[in-house]
Amino acid sequence: MKVNNLESAMKNAKYSLEVEGLNVTPEMNQLVKDVLEGRITEAEFERQALAIAKQAKR
Repeated sequence: MKVNNLESAMKNAKYSLEVEGLNVTPEMNQLVKDVLEGRITEAEFERQALAIAKQAKR
């Protein structure tokens, strides 16, 4: 995915989540960017996302 398209898609997704009352942290933003750019696998993304979600519930 091209950088401009990636940034635009990420901004749109973030705004959509914020409209729904959800907060996107810089850590979450980076995690999504890493998987979209191929720096981590989808399995690693899922593992890290689950860890973030569990931490947020505390």
